[in-house]
Amino acid sequence: MNKLIKLSSIMLFATLALTLPSCKNGETETNTEKDADKLNEEKFARSAETDAKYVVDAYTDGMISIRLAERVKGMLTTQEAKGVAEMMITEHTAMNNDMRALATKKNISLPTELTKNQQDDIDDVAKKTGMDLDEKYLDKAVSMHRDAVDLCEKATEKVTDPEIQTAFAAGVPKLQTHLDMARSARDRVDEMDNNNASNKNNKSNNNNMNNDRVGGNR
Repeated sequence: MNKLIKLSSIMLFATLALTLPSCKNGETETNTEKDADKLNEEKFARSAETDAKYVVDAYTDGMISIRLAERVKGMLTTQEAKGVAEMMITEHTAMNNDMRALATKKNISLPTELTKNQQDDIDDVAKKTGMDLDEKYLDKAVSMHRDAVDLCEKATEKVTDPEIQTAFAAGVPKLQTHLDMARSARDRVDEMDNNNASNKNNKSNNNNMNNDRVGGNR
């Protein structure tokens, strides 16, 4: 009986060890952004913790850009919006790979999943269809990259680790290019949508005029 209890206890502890998040110093990836921040807070002094926070925020922004683009890419209508989505997936995957390698080197914990609110934001964009989806996605891409550029610029000034500072400095022009491309695509899509609406109105007016003429000839 005692042997059975001891065996059950061992199995229970083994299961917990596999399922609970690790807080060891070598653990560099965890669940959400909040979890990663908590682990980094426990591991680092104030200045290093601030550096880690910037890394986590930038990595999370990249995750959101990738997940959003992957979610909507197949549903987008215009080549402009599709091109932006494909670029976001390629560019942010490469940038996050570099950031993950740096985080591993610096023992910084990173998130592996989005929070519910972050996922809800993606779902909100994906609810749209047609040109509305293209416009909503590009608006979101512009907004996110405006914030991302601001984050990188602040990080370049405030982080204390030279390698992390260099990484953020290198990220600013890349993110600015993403922002410029998203803005340009959004403007073209808005113009196309306005032209389509104008053409529909003109066609409707012409139909009404023709109907009036037919009615007047009777």
